[in-house]
Amino acid sequence: MAPNQNDILALKNKFRMYDLTRDGKLSLKEFLELNSDDGVPCSSLLKVFKQYDADRDEQLSPSEYLKASFRDDPESGRISMIIDQFDASDTDHDGSVTIDSIIESLLASLRKILLALDLDHDNNIDVFESVASYYPAV
Repeated sequence: MAPNQNDILALKNKFRMYDLTRDGKLSLKEFLELNSDDGVPCSSLLKVFKQYDADRDEQLSPSEYLKASFRDDPESGRISMIIDQFDASDTDHDGSVTIDSIIESLLASLRKILLALDLDHDNNIDVFESVASYYPAV
């Protein structure tokens, strides 16, 4: 079954609760403590930790933790794609993106698209350019 918002928010709360150093990452010790009640052997957890510690800093970021948490879920591919898109926006790698930075990024992308549609470079898109944009250039 696909995860819902409550499932993901529960993981966020668990992550925060076990991030004892409050550095926004889980050390191996914190990760093992977080999963101690799951009945998974430590050796298996260690393999998961190493597999999902993508940057090899011996800590799991929120993104790495989410990927590890959904590793066996049928939605894991979709979740990974969403996380990768988010991480591309998280330029300072602090695990969050401000709404203003998202707006700036979207506006920059939109500007590039609109400039490409302005075929005669007059800073206006007329109906001809609009229709032409749907067809290949020769």
